[in-house]
Amino acid sequence: CYGISLDGSSSGEHSFIANGCIFEELGKEEDDGGLIYSIGFSSIIKDCIFRYHQMNKINIDPFWRMNKILNEGEEDEQACEWNSASVTFAEKSARIENTTFAGFTYGALRVGKLGKVTLTDTVKFYSNVPVVKSLRLQKSERNIVCNEDYTGQTQLSAESVSFRKTELGGYPGDVSENKWILAKPYTCELFGSIVQSKNYLLYKPYVTNLAAIFNSEGVLISIRGTSLFGCYQLWIDVKENAASVLNAVMPSQKYLLEQYATSWDSDTNATAFIPFNTFIQKGKRMVVSVSIGVTANMSLPVRTPKGQELAADVQPAQDEGIEEEDIEEKKGLSALVIAAIVVVSILVFLSLVIIISALVCYRLNRKNKPELVEVGSVGYTK
Repeated sequence: CYGISLDGSSSGEHSFIANGCIFEELGKEEDDGGLIYSIGFSSIIKDCIFRYHQMNKINIDPFWRMNKILNEGEEDEQACEWNSASVTFAEKSARIENTTFAGFTYGALRVGKLGKVTLTDTVKFYSNVPVVKSLRLQKSERNIVCNEDYTGQTQLSAESVSFRKTELGGYPGDVSENKWILAKPYTCELFGSIVQSKNYLLYKPYVTNLAAIFNSEGVLISIRGTSLFGCYQLWIDVKENAASVLNAVMPSQKYLLEQYATSWDSDTNATAFIPFNTFIQKGKRMVVSVSIGVTANMSLPVRTPKGQELAADVQPAQDEGIEEEDIEEKKGLSALVIAAIVVVSILVFLSLVIIISALVCYRLNRKNKPELVEVGSVGYTK
């Protein structure tokens, strides 16, 4: 059940106004409602706080959170797809001003079918962190979900400054580039400055390092960056290398990172392996990059923090190997070089011994040779 449940589906106009209120959720079992569910009511929310009563434990008690993860943690495939929220507005307009949503693990705000929700730039979302098992999704959030509605009449207007990082102690911090808005294309019409981030409504990743090498079975890829959450939106983009063909549009294939990841334990690095197939083959010169999008066709390049596109050139697998004859030849050359060095060293040593011996003998001979004394004539006078 909900703390406040409003059903205005009957005829007539209905309104709901909340000003200067604190709504605190004391606890929630799965699929057990939330704070407000409004359908068919024109609503105004101003100067209010919506929060989960254990949000401080979520932020400052790691043991409490770890226990929640072990006992209640969701699987990876569920973490980025949610349809629950503590506050829901549907079938009418709602305007929210100077209001905070914080601490909701299962979702803060939902725009239901035919709902039209406007959030001013004084609204704040932070610390709405789900309880998930995946290590890479520990910093993910659930701020707003805009339900699928193919009538095109469900609307959300929001400003980018409303989405904040969580500071130590559970306080709102700087503006976050990760909005954590779940709104499928063509099903929820967007307004406000979030439109500029429509390609990064959930999160905005960056790549700082990218490397790719071939082995005997396929291509190994290493990705480093920030906010590499995945959520079935990160793609490995493999193209044929067009370096030798001027202005050519080269064939490419995109591979969903979740399907090919071999290690992905944080949102800062991931490794993947793509086996050889009809496109990735030995002998081809290829280049690898990363893109983000809800589908492969809609995905855009993931850039560096400075706004540059990053790609890794990959050489054909056989270029990295060394033929057996070359190995034996290099081994033979190495042995000859070592032998030559040994011989030269011995010759130099013997030469030094001979020179030193000669010098010693020379000094001894000079020391033992008798000294010649010249005797002159002496005259006498009587």
